Amino acid sequence: MRYHTFISTLILFMVMFYSGLFLISWLMFDSQMDTAKNHSVDEHYLIASSFGKDLAAVSMRSGSLEEAIKPIFNFYAEHYKRRGVYLGITKAGNFLYNSAPALYGPLMQPEKPKGGVKTISVEKSGSGVFAIVNGRLPGAEGYGLLYVSNISENISGWRHAQKIMLWVGMLFSLTSSVFLNLSLNKAFKPLSMVSAASKKIAGGEYGNEINISGHDEISEMAESFNNMAAEIRKHIMQLGEMSEKKQNFVDNFSHEMRTPLTSIFGYAEYLQKTDASEEERYDYLGRIVKESKHLLDMAGRMLELAMLNSPQIEAEEIETAELFRAVKEFLTARLEEKKIGLIYEHKLSILYGDKTLLTSLLINLTDNAVKACRVGGHIIWRASPSEKGHVITVEDDGEGIAIEQLGRIKEPFYRINKTKKKESGGAGLGLAICEQICRCHNAELSFESSPGEGTKVAVTFTS
Repeated sequence: MRYHTFISTLILFMVMFYSGLFLISWLMFDSQMDTAKNHSVDEHYLIASSFGKDLAAVSMRSGSLEEAIKPIFNFYAEHYKRRGVYLGITKAGNFLYNSAPALYGPLMQPEKPKGGVKTISVEKSGSGVFAIVNGRLPGAEGYGLLYVSNISENISGWRHAQKIMLWVGMLFSLTSSVFLNLSLNKAFKPLSMVSAASKKIAGGEYGNEINISGHDEISEMAESFNNMAAEIRKHIMQLGEMSEKKQNFVDNFSHEMRTPLTSIFGYAEYLQKTDASEEERYDYLGRIVKESKHLLDMAGRMLELAMLNSPQIEAEEIETAELFRAVKEFLTARLEEKKIGLIYEHKLSILYGDKTLLTSLLINLTDNAVKACRVGGHIIWRASPSEKGHVITVEDDGEGIAIEQLGRIKEPFYRINKTKKKESGGAGLGLAICEQICRCHNAELSFESSPGEGTKVAVTFTS
């Protein structure tokens, strides 16, 4: 019976342990592939947008679209080739220009995207694994941009992690089986105790321990078993923290990217589909450049905040009036759409902090106020000193928030009115991001609100 008990316990543990390793490995691979695909789609979009702007500018001077494409393509192809990215320009499903070497030929498929929709695929070749994105070229009707990027490094990283997990699992399993066998040989009687504890651990209760006092063989067996459980708990906690950090980054980053990307797409689509005047074109291109710079700055800062456990910012002097004017200009369309009056009062001329993050903070808080206001409502910005420190407030006369909801509004994904999700957009991450930005600035985010009377949000800088 001891032998059968040993074999049964060992098999159960091995199945559960390696099933967990397999699941974790699969999730890591799926996450790596999603990250690689999203990066390829984002880079294709940035290349296509930049290419389209350059093409529009050059073709306006030369008067010929086809003559303008080749020199611009050669510049982009040479630049991205050094980064292992290959580009192709297509027209009516046929290549006009292609920067890929001959050995990448089977990967370069210039099919026209169905219905003009951007397509992405992952293909294996003798030289590696590649992400292929095919989409339209803005500003050039009938032309397409093909993007091929080697993502073998992502796969290699996953395989390396998989090998490490496998070796650790084998070593851990071998050690566990030795301890279990020695324990059963010397103390078969308390097997029921060990069996009960192992079942709890196998069921996910990694904090379970065997409490036995003394210095005999049973105590040694219990100590070994407890060490095993602690080691499993340590690995599970580490994997959970890594997964949570990655998911928080993806959620926050995608939420913050949506507004500038929408603006860039809207301006670009307007320029593509309308016969805009030179003044309008210059104005919209300037806005696209401005939004793109804001997007790049924000992306860098969000990446830094997501990857660092205790993020540090480089504070700079920020003119309060200039900060308010920049945010107001950014939200002009939203304010005019609902005929909302915006007033700002500042008794502080200078703030200290990260301008990009504080701009994002004020945009988020004001956008929430716009959503809460009725047509013809009012929003007031104030910047003033207080007993605790400098304070920025955003006050509206909108619908307000119930008292029982005030304690939860900063939770990620929590929405006050879930029925307006489709109309208002977003995933309920705005205030969670604001809370994170406030922590980076040693600031406190507080709310005062009553249903039907509006909401006042205060950001208090304590240092």
